[in-house]
Amino acid sequence: LFYANNTGVVDSYSGNLVWKVKNNTCPTGSLCGQDPKLANMTLASFDATPLAGSPVIDKAPTISAVTTDFLLQKRPAGPAND
Repeated sequence: LFYANNTGVVDSYSGNLVWKVKNNTCPTGSLCGQDPKLANMTLASFDATPLAGSPVIDKAPTISAVTTDFLLQKRPAGPAND
């Protein structure tokens, strides 16, 4: 799914995991309809660390400017980004 914002920059929403969204809308290039299997999905204690068997493991696109994850750990930690 691409669109041009008011700055003329084209945004891409591919490479994400989409789960439990209205009308099962799924951006092109995303993982859809799979339980993400994250450490804690509650809003108060959210922890996006992928658990064993998570469909997000090694699935994130490589972005050369992004060298750490949200926990400031080196990226990637395995064969590819999570």
